[in-house]
Order: sequence, then C-alpha cells, then structure tokens
Amino acid sequence: MRPVTEERQARSAGPLFEGLATAPLSLPAEPLPAHSKMDLERLLEPASAEARTVAFAVLARPGWRKAISISELVEISGKLNERSVKAAVEELRTVFRLPIGSRREKPAGYFWICSPEDQDEGTKAYRRQLITTARTLRILDSPERLRELLGQLQVELGVDGEAQGDEETRDPEQS
Repeated sequence: MRPVTEERQARSAGPLFEGLATAPLSLPAEPLPAHSKMDLERLLEPASAEARTVAFAVLARPGWRKAISISELVEISGKLNERSVKAAVEELRTVFRLPIGSRREKPAGYFWICSPEDQDEGTKAYRRQLITTARTLRILDSPERLRELLGQLQVELGVDGEAQGDEETRDPEQS
C-alpha cells in the first residue's frame, strides 16, 4: 500500500469532492458522470489498489437498497478477501472521507450514501454498537474514566463547541 500524505490527497482532489467531509449528502443519487469519475480517480490516486477497486464497485451501487456484499466485492476483485475489503472501506471513509454506508441487515453490504435516508441506514448499526458499548463501559469502568473518555470523544468528534478543522480560520484573539 502506498503511503497517503495530506498534500498528495489535497493535490489530487477534484472540484466535486471539495467540502465532501462537511457535506457528504450533496452527492448525486445516481452514479457519477464520467467527468466526476475522473475527479474520483484523481482523489484516489494515492489510495491503495484495493481501495480504488472497492470505491468504484460501491460507487456503482448508490443507495442502501443496492448495497454490495463483501462476497460480491471479493468476487469482483478476484484478489481481495473479507479483511482486505473491510480495510479498504475504512481507508476510503477515514482517509478520503467518502460517504460509504454499510448495512448488516438485508440487503447487507456497502453502498454510496446519496440521501438522508441512506445516511440513516448506513450509520444505524454503528449508533446501536456505540450505545451498547457505552452501557457496557458504564457497568465495567469507573465514573472518572468514563468522564475522561467522554471528553476525548467530544474533542475527537468536534462537538466541544468548536468545529473540527476550523483552527486555521479561527480568530487568534479569541484563543
């Protein structure tokens, strides 16, 4: 896998993907037109070959009703396994901030998030998992460690009163 630098990622991003991290639901409901696919190809230049393969297969499946299963992705690629598909999806979401949702219920698999309904379907399992984990930690961990964890989560998620990524635009006089 080639290393991804923020500079290489920023240089390769096309206009379609500007602001994607803050507005993933502005993408079209249908597969992207050819010029937009070229933008995606440029954005994904520094990505692993596995991630590029998965990205374009998922892009062809817009919306949760058309989710593509891991076994289909393995078959399409001819070289990926379940673990490498999951790693590729994680790379696409976290490094390239692509709106790839997933479902555990039928139709199970990965899909391109195109609407608020897709976003809800694509994050439902993660929300349930987070709540279950929080309940378990409430029972097994100390209140002090839970407060520390909550603070870390607020910073990580940018919910501490300041949007993440706004450090450059913030007025230094207000710091």
